Amino acid sequence: MLKRFSAKNFRSWRDVELTFSKGINVIWGGSQDGKTNCTFRLVRLVKDNRPSSASFYSNFAPDKGSTIVEIETYEGRTVSVVKSVEVKRDKESGKKVKKLLSTEYTHDRRKKPFAGVGVNVPDEIVDILNLGELNIQDQNDKSFLITETPGEVARTINRITKLDRADEWIKDLNTRIGVCNKEITVLIGDPDKDIIGKIKEIEIELFKYENIDKIGNYIDRAGRLELKIDKKEKEVEGITRIVGQLGVLDDEIDILEKVLEADKYLEKAVVIEEKIESLENEEDIIKEYLFVCDEYADIESDGKELKEDVEKIKNWYEKADGFDERIEVLSDERDLISDYYTVYEEVEDLFCKREEGKKELSVLLNEMGKCPLCFGVIDAKCIERILKEI
Repeated sequence: MLKRFSAKNFRSWRDVELTFSKGINVIWGGSQDGKTNCTFRLVRLVKDNRPSSASFYSNFAPDKGSTIVEIETYEGRTVSVVKSVEVKRDKESGKKVKKLLSTEYTHDRRKKPFAGVGVNVPDEIVDILNLGELNIQDQNDKSFLITETPGEVARTINRITKLDRADEWIKDLNTRIGVCNKEITVLIGDPDKDIIGKIKEIEIELFKYENIDKIGNYIDRAGRLELKIDKKEKEVEGITRIVGQLGVLDDEIDILEKVLEADKYLEKAVVIEEKIESLENEEDIIKEYLFVCDEYADIESDGKELKEDVEKIKNWYEKADGFDERIEVLSDERDLISDYYTVYEEVEDLFCKREEGKKELSVLLNEMGKCPLCFGVIDAKCIERILKEI
């Protein structure tokens, strides 16, 4: 039974230590507080030597350091693992990359750490921890044996308790007992038989089974290997299921790609429609511009006629001589002057209209940004030059 955990530079923990009581222990905390890191992932690092990369190394640890994890059991045994890590910045991406340099396992009765540790865990460490499928359950695992069939429950219990092997041992022992009984009967029934020699033969035969008690340890290790094989088979099943899901996702991706292609054509259609609307607006602006030009031409023609009339009045005034004639002329001129002021007001009104027409024309040209005759791009200076020429 596990009693104490401690870790340094492990995932979200710089330095953490947990001591458990016998029985049920509850670890409480909010989301992302590091509950799984200081329990399940910590035990998995020591028990399974996973992950094999250096992803467990804390982000707030130095660029070169070690992750140290220690587990103590209620049987008084202690195991520890030290993983040395170096962090370097990748030249191309600029991101920090963690590299695992070495892994060292040891326990309280060993002076030197185990040499040549790869991805596997030393058997001595496995024996001390003695953790199997009954001891640890992953977050996504089904509830242990609750949803299994009675046959699967029986097979699991037989596998864990090794009842099948015990039956084989009992059968083998019964067979040997029978053989020994027959040999004893033969020896007792034949007094001339060399009993001493037979006993020595039996002692030699028994000496072959002197270390039979060690077979139990090998059987335990074989059982753990079998559990590991079962676990790997479950992982393979999970991977196969994920591969099947990836196939379905590939089909969905193909459908989405076709939808995206259709969206591209719709976007092009929208752009074309907007261009058509823009051209229609430009056509309306051109029509308004031509209408203003016609009005401006009419105003300019009326202004010229009024100027000619004024010149005529001046000539008439200069040619007038004689008093009587002059009175008549003055009377006429008064009328003409009156008409002149009327015409002058009309001229001023026409010039005002012309200026308003220029302003409207300037606004339209600025909105269009193009010459209404050649459709060339024009700027503010070009517009000002056009207005001066009018």
